Amino acid sequence: MIEVMHSERKIAGINKINSREIHTAKKFGSKRDGVYVALWKREKPGKPRIGIIAGRGFKSAVKRNLARRRVAGCVIELKSLLRDGVDYLFECKPGCEAAPYQELARDVRNCLLR
Repeated sequence: MIEVMHSERKIAGINKINSREIHTAKKFGSKRDGVYVALWKREKPGKPRIGIIAGRGFKSAVKRNLARRRVAGCVIELKSLLRDGVDYLFECKPGCEAAPYQELARDVRNCLLR
């Protein structure tokens, strides 16, 4: 049985990376650009972990949070594609909050498979 500390945050059973690890992933990870998201992958031993960020390019915090939730939904649907030993950092690009969900999911999937 795997014990999880209460301080660990999760999205649908997937551990989230913290702010320090976000900077490390952006600095040392390999980047893949999509139309609606950018993805940084960084090899690290352990279970897969994800981070979802959205910059200030959005017109409001409401749209920024909507974009983050939509990308999280795509990642949850595609969590079978996440490999052990990899940190994934998704950055939402402006416009992904209004994109059709199927296109957004396809973009996330393409970034994961590259």
